[in-house]
Amino acid sequence: MTLIMGLGLLAVLVIVQIFLSKLNGRWPGLILPLLTAAFSIVTGVGFVSYTSYLTTPEGTATLLTADNVLALLSVLLYMNIPTTILLIIYFLCRAKHRQKKGIDKMNIQDL
Repeated sequence: MTLIMGLGLLAVLVIVQIFLSKLNGRWPGLILPLLTAAFSIVTGVGFVSYTSYLTTPEGTATLLTADNVLALLSVLLYMNIPTTILLIIYFLCRAKHRQKKGIDKMNIQDL
């Protein structure tokens, strides 16, 4: 049941992204990619704040190791997969929009 709901949500997000990307303005199609990118940054900051502190008997000391940096990069890479997919949809829809606009401009010049 959860898988079906997740796939349904994914389908709705893709449909909304296609709709927003086909609008005349450039910015509506970038709303969802910007939201997912912001969410990935917030997740990365949360991950660093959770893993980079080591509690000692004297207090809290900051500990940022190479393992934590590698883990942060992998979290950011993983969390930006939806951003990449939404940007691909955006650029594909905008390419079709630009092509149609160019054809319309050529037809107007032919008149």
